[in-house]
Amino acid sequence: MKLILIRHSEKVANKDMLTQKGKVQSNKLGKYLLDQKIDTIFCSPCLRCQQTLEAILDAGSNPQSIHFSKLIRLKQKSENFIDIKKRINLFIQDLFCEHSDNLVIAVVTHQQIIKMFSYQLTTQVFDIDFASVSIFEIKTNSAITITQNNTSFLS
Repeated sequence: MKLILIRHSEKVANKDMLTQKGKVQSNKLGKYLLDQKIDTIFCSPCLRCQQTLEAILDAGSNPQSIHFSKLIRLKQKSENFIDIKKRINLFIQDLFCEHSDNLVIAVVTHQQIIKMFSYQLTTQVFDIDFASVSIFEIKTNSAITITQNNTSFLS
């Protein structure tokens, strides 16, 4: 399974919406992702993630299914590191149970969530920029990082 982790594009400070720059980033991101032939997209329910997803779809990505999941939402005030780790573990387990190994799955989400995915899959943590793409090849007992925090397509 190929797992593509996408951080939402630049957001307005203290608001759940993209800036004008974020909208441009999302358009470029959508064009970049066309080569990935995504089968399924999961998206955080936050508006900025939905706006990023909309641009990906507008660019021509045509996944077989789109799902909105609270498991990949922002950290809640009442949550700690362990709570987020449990959420991401559950999400990863669900992926293995419900999707075949040869699918390309994209996840549009947030910086903290992508960092937790990376930690859970590879025990590595790296910086995550707005509109970045990190790709992992996942087998039953291992994950290989193909690319991390890629924003080269934005320039």
